[in-house]
Amino acid sequence: RKHRLLYWDSLGSPGSDCFSSAEPCTWDAQRWANLSSFVSQAQAVLHHFEATPSSTVLLAHSFGVVLALELAVRAEFAGLILSDWVADQAMVTKWAQAHPCVLSVPKSAHLERDCMYIDTVLDPPPWVRYTFTLDNPGPLGNIMWGPKGNLKSWDRTHALPLIQTPALWLVGGYDLVDPADVEACAHLMP
Repeated sequence: RKHRLLYWDSLGSPGSDCFSSAEPCTWDAQRWANLSSFVSQAQAVLHHFEATPSSTVLLAHSFGVVLALELAVRAEFAGLILSDWVADQAMVTKWAQAHPCVLSVPKSAHLERDCMYIDTVLDPPPWVRYTFTLDNPGPLGNIMWGPKGNLKSWDRTHALPLIQTPALWLVGGYDLVDPADVEACAHLMP
């Protein structure tokens, strides 16, 4: 049996258009960088490739988990594979403040490999390497996730029991979300 794999990186993400501040589309990111717009983009991609929800497994990582959950609230998919995120932004903020990468001072060689970024911590240790920095947050950094970001209070935990799609939640010990919170989200689904 053949399967088709679609890889999609939303606008403003490092692998897509509108990431570099030199691109004109980033100049009006406040207009298009909102959850409704991203869900519409994902639905358009699925529609374009005639990927019907009932025969589609969504594999999502980080912000993709937000989109996958939003899509799964709207339609029943064949499956969900959700990696390194949770259904409540408050869980991320809480965990990031106590993350092993932040608490491991002085620098820990075994953690340095795994601590690629902590984008919700206000004052991380200087040895933590950033994917996005305060100088280069990407167009979505502050608009979506910053202290005034439009997803700062996003919470879909109340909707998890309503999602009928089978789901596999994945998380590692040094990820940006607490494994216990991921487990709690998984247990809320039927």
